[in-house]
Order: sequence, then structure tokens, then C-alpha cells
Amino acid sequence: MLEQARAILTKAVLDGVRVVILRAEPVKGTWSSGHDISEIPLEAREHVWANPLEGFLEYFRRLPLATIAEVGGDVWGGACELVLSCDLIVATADTKMAITPARLGVGYPPSGVARFLACLPAQVVARMFLTAEPVTMQTAYELGAVTQIVGRQEDLEPATRLWADKIVRNAPLTIAATKAALAELSDAHLPPEVAHRVDETVARAWSSKDLAEGVKAFGERRQPDFRGR
Repeated sequence: MLEQARAILTKAVLDGVRVVILRAEPVKGTWSSGHDISEIPLEAREHVWANPLEGFLEYFRRLPLATIAEVGGDVWGGACELVLSCDLIVATADTKMAITPARLGVGYPPSGVARFLACLPAQVVARMFLTAEPVTMQTAYELGAVTQIVGRQEDLEPATRLWADKIVRNAPLTIAATKAALAELSDAHLPPEVAHRVDETVARAWSSKDLAEGVKAFGERRQPDFRGR
């Protein structure tokens, strides 16, 4: 799916598209449930998995066109980073988002944490990652991470279209230059020794027994029994 999305977006750039709106039809109130848990490798001795979502989001943030997330349902896991990687976010007030690697034992990449820090205060990011509890889009709006909140589902698309119309009237080369600067300035650029130290802690989580327990518990719909090893 991510490969198809990349192909569509690349064609959009070549065709001179100015704005892309990212939307989904919510299923039982969920806009996206995040990454497919079944794809997570459970027997890696180190973090050698080339996470397709991580690579896609690095590409997505560097698109020279504007992106708007139109969110009408709850957002879970890696899909939170996808939404926060958009330039603008329009959402219904009562929907929620939650980042849940701590419930699985996953070592989240520093590039992903940096994306949250670019949008939200550090204490809020810590709360989301450490507790895995959701925050409402209304809260995210009050913290400046969401562009606009609407009260009703039927108001969502018209509101998103208004933002797209405002952007389309502006100079595309200026938008591309702004996007390039934002991507570089908001992404993590760690010194090699710091990056190595962070990668070691991430790899420790990926190679732990807790990861296998977290994924197993998720599939069995029970509370995981984490041991920190």
C-alpha cells in the first residue's frame, strides 16, 4: 500500500498537483489503526528490519507539494506520525490519537519521536509515548498541532477544501522551498555518537523477549506481561 501511495504521489508531483488531501473512510470510528502488527519481525537479534512506514514518511515529508490530513476517526500507532507529517490537519473534535509502541515492546525510531516533538510540547510527547493513552484532536488543536477542528463529520470535507483552495492560489515554488526547509529543520539530525547511542537503546527493545510478548498479547487481546528483558 505504501509503495502504491508513493507512486501516486510521485505522479502527482510530476503532474503539477499543488495540494494532496489525505483521507480515509472510518471503520467503526477508526480512521487508521496504524501499522500491520503481523509484519513485525519477532526473532531479530538486532533492529535490522527496514520499516516501510519509516521510509515512506521520510519521503512524504519531503514532497514539494502541500499535504492536508482530513481526519474523521480515531488514529492509532504509526498512523499518528503519518497525520503529524502532513502540513495541515483538519479533524473532528471528539476523535482521538494514540501512539502505542509501549504496549507492544517496539523500539520507536528517533526520527519518529522527532516528528512528534516538532508538533507537540515535550511533556505531551512523553505522556503519549509513556502511557500509550489517547489524546483528543481537540487537545491537539489547543496545543497547536491541529489546524482546524470541526464539530460534525459533514463539515470535515468542506473545511479541508477551503484550506486547499487557499494554498492552491499561492506560488508553488515558494511552497516547495518552504516544505524543503521545514523537513530539514524539523527532522532529527543527531551527531554520529549520539545516533549510535540512541540506536543501541532502540535495538535493545527490538531484540527483547518483551517484543514477542507484546505482539502475542495484542493478538490475544490481553494485557502483556512485560519483564524488561
